[in-house]
Amino acid sequence: MAEITVLKSLGIPLCKRFEGNDKHQYPTTVKRFWAQIEHVSNIHDLSKLLTRLEQDEPNACVIRGSLIDGVDLNRPILRRLRRKEDEDLNSSPIVDAAQPWIMVDVDKLSLPDGMDLIANTEQAIAFAIAQLPAELHKCSCHWQLSNSAGTADTNSISIHLYYWLSQPVANDILKSRWAIPHNSVFGAKLIDPALFSAAQIHYVAKPVFEGREDPFANGRSGFIQGEVDSATLLLHDPIQHPSANVELYTSSSGILPVGYEAKLQLLGDGEGCSGFNDILIRATAAYAYAHGAKRTLASKEALKADLRHRIREADQSNHSLDRIKRYLSDSYLDYCIDSAIEKFGGNDRNIPPHWDKPLLTLEQGQDALNKAVAEFGEAAKAYLENEFMNERPVHVIKATAGLGKTRAVIKDLLNYNLLEKGDVHYFVPNHKLSQELLADLNKTLSLDIKDTDGTDAVFERARIIYGRSGIPNSGEDYCKKNELAKTVSELGLNVMSTLCKSGSAKCEFYDDCPYIAQFDDPPEIPHEMIPVLSEVKVLTHDHLFLRAKDRFMKPSLTVIDESFVKSASTKQSLNITELTRLNKQYKIARMVGEFASEDKPHLLYHLRSSYSADEVMDEAIAIEAEYDNVISSLKPNLPQAQQDKALKGAKPKTFIPTLLNTLAEELRLTSRTESNAITWDESQVYILKRKDIFTDILSPILIIDADADELILKKFLPDIKVTSIDVERQAEVFQFYDRAFSKAALTDQHSEPKVEDIKDFISKIASTDTPTLVVCSREIRMLITGEKVTTGHGEYAGATVVHFNSIRGLNTFSDYENVIIIGREQPSSTGAEASARGIFWDDEEPIQRLGNKSGSRPFSNDTRRGYRLASGDYDSTTVQLHPDHRVQAMVEQIRESESTQAIDRLRLLRPHPEGKQRRVFILSSVPLDITVDHLLSWDALQRSLALIREADGFLPLNKTHLAERCPSVGSQRTAASRIADLKSARVLIEYLIRDAALYSVKYKASGSNAKKPSEAWVFDESYLEIEEVVNADVKLTH
Repeated sequence: MAEITVLKSLGIPLCKRFEGNDKHQYPTTVKRFWAQIEHVSNIHDLSKLLTRLEQDEPNACVIRGSLIDGVDLNRPILRRLRRKEDEDLNSSPIVDAAQPWIMVDVDKLSLPDGMDLIANTEQAIAFAIAQLPAELHKCSCHWQLSNSAGTADTNSISIHLYYWLSQPVANDILKSRWAIPHNSVFGAKLIDPALFSAAQIHYVAKPVFEGREDPFANGRSGFIQGEVDSATLLLHDPIQHPSANVELYTSSSGILPVGYEAKLQLLGDGEGCSGFNDILIRATAAYAYAHGAKRTLASKEALKADLRHRIREADQSNHSLDRIKRYLSDSYLDYCIDSAIEKFGGNDRNIPPHWDKPLLTLEQGQDALNKAVAEFGEAAKAYLENEFMNERPVHVIKATAGLGKTRAVIKDLLNYNLLEKGDVHYFVPNHKLSQELLADLNKTLSLDIKDTDGTDAVFERARIIYGRSGIPNSGEDYCKKNELAKTVSELGLNVMSTLCKSGSAKCEFYDDCPYIAQFDDPPEIPHEMIPVLSEVKVLTHDHLFLRAKDRFMKPSLTVIDESFVKSASTKQSLNITELTRLNKQYKIARMVGEFASEDKPHLLYHLRSSYSADEVMDEAIAIEAEYDNVISSLKPNLPQAQQDKALKGAKPKTFIPTLLNTLAEELRLTSRTESNAITWDESQVYILKRKDIFTDILSPILIIDADADELILKKFLPDIKVTSIDVERQAEVFQFYDRAFSKAALTDQHSEPKVEDIKDFISKIASTDTPTLVVCSREIRMLITGEKVTTGHGEYAGATVVHFNSIRGLNTFSDYENVIIIGREQPSSTGAEASARGIFWDDEEPIQRLGNKSGSRPFSNDTRRGYRLASGDYDSTTVQLHPDHRVQAMVEQIRESESTQAIDRLRLLRPHPEGKQRRVFILSSVPLDITVDHLLSWDALQRSLALIREADGFLPLNKTHLAERCPSVGSQRTAASRIADLKSARVLIEYLIRDAALYSVKYKASGSNAKKPSEAWVFDESYLEIEEVVNADVKLTH
């Protein structure tokens, strides 16, 4: 007999309500409940109870926890875990307890194509159950569709599945040894571990529909009678921290990693390995899923050859020779591959390009750009002339890099006399770009004047505003106390009032400080002088979020060039112990510390249940007053030696008030149960928030960003208008679809692809003095160049090697002929989630999280995305996506955008200055916003190059002859596959070996009765004279 704890709200229905097209979420303000105990003995009893509660008790829910002895059921309780300090047991009455039942919460599981949740409800439920661990497949269960199921998306299912267990299982065991390991195998959060918590609500009431029909008129719940009424859960060892490149979990049967290469690491009988049969089946399934049916079938022979090689190399100590021969046989491998294609190859559908949009010619793009800039110029001019009659324009121009956006804006400043209305604040990512921009601005805007002595002079109307460190690489700081200023900033103190000037006290260097002098605008300029004395101030993106520029005159216009998103959020941290060791009077902060130290869910819900936002803010004020770390002895006018002494040993500013104020804001602004802004790990609590942009509230704003994301930008500037201008690039583009070229893979000596193969590829592309740019991660750059420290530009085999994030916006490489992109800048899921949680901290919808995952496969699911192919054909690959669209937006600002930014350093919208053909080589499978001319296999290219070397000058494209000439090929079936590889990569191969003479010839073998000659590639002219070659059709390819 088991006890089920049923909680009933004091009058508030615990269900969603749908009014017409509007949806109301579950109530989150319920603090007090009536509690009652129900007794059940089996799944049938449990089903009857749940059905009764669903139909008759709209205020009811159940929890997994039990009530502590002594709770007064005649009074309401708070839904809290037991706290020793609470004298009233009803204030925290819930204790954890092992239970003989579970509820599996499956949320938004995508259904197979053609299966509709409403039309095919039984099949959809069966599909959901089939995804669960095998021990549940034949077990009786009570099912209940979630309140939202069927109300919007009918191509997915959200369902609650209740099972009876053969023995009680504790919540922590269910989380760590059952739900999380299964999710790891599944590749996504199929089973929500959050439900396995003592106080977590299990909603059971049916939804309320007003003004619309319930899509499930025949009921939203039911019972499935299985072969058995109780399940014995297969428990796994807890997941250990994964290695850098393989997502793992351990089980009683061994380690089951994700992906073809990862699975084959476990092939054989060696220590930690898992044998042959199971691994071969899983590996081929992973291959078919990743490559689709068409490609898997096309590479079947190559795949079999690779598997045979792996089998022969593996430890076979526990298997007989006959068994190994079986694994090597065609019949066994054909079965594995054919089954994998049938079950998992269906992803290879005709998926249109992900970046599918009409592309303009250069001329059309320039016209569109001029129109967009003119529209902004007219709107800005009208607004500045009459602020009360016109709306402030905030425009975004999202145009392909290299179109000339910056020069168009500079021209706009003149055409619409915007500079005559006042200063322009022009923000760029860094000072590398500010130097380039300064030259362009002064070339156009400078005025010819007479100096005081009558000589000709130039009045430059643009200048750069530098930070305290001054001009980069000049060797001299603008601020003579720059290092001290860094210390003050790290302590959380205001640098200006602490070190520079506060009242009449000021730094001894203040009057002659180059840093301060930059901000010495005249307090007011006569109106008639503004058109002459106004200027363009060039600042870095960091100044967007600083108040220092408030000392300038009010700008007439603000221009933000390039993406500022990466520097637009803050991450502050404090030790958990700072919270847990606070005085007992600070109950709210200590409660946050308790949640962090015990990793409890639903922080906002529990805060809201006990405290108001005002109470949280009051505690923040009290703590700030008590722990204020203002150093009274530190004054701006003190000698530096005394300032150093005052700062020595000073404690950093506590961020506890910031944490509490942030939580108070979330309580006011949202009804979420989880905090977006506050997160933690084992030792630290983090505060994640976007920065405020401090621009003049009356200044028109123009943002120029090829990677602009409207969703993100609207969190900073809600009223933006976005104009997209997409222009076709003028280059031949090659991309490899079968390798990610990740940092993890390239730094692993035992994995593919090999760094040496990539270095050889670079040397072939960059040969004959062809200017070539290579862009990759910093780690891969160091592997290629051998650099110990990366400064400036690296070099390998004549190519310039740089890393992502270091060349955005620069024109240095505009005349290069080739660019090679290696890998992609893939953020970890936790890093991307932290960025999204900061930017979207005040959203009503909580940020979905995947847990602590990192490495080469950090995301929960692989979804297919299509390439944009020049041929117009459809082709696609699997791409790691985050289920939360806001996190995915942050990912793409790094992963996809950094790659396209790197490609666009060659300014491919215009022809090469010397008329040369430009080429782009993308060594990454991720589809980008670029048209691909040749979509190739890296593995096939490497096999082809190896064959060319083995053929020793004469490469027959006849499967019989190729197998004879190149013994490594093996069978004729494999030879046919190799020939297909050669032909598909021919354009690239010809370019790679362009220093050699390549001939395509027709030949007949001696004594052959073939009616038609065969084709061969010849790399040595001497082969043209041998008697086996019929010189009937000899073509010189170069």
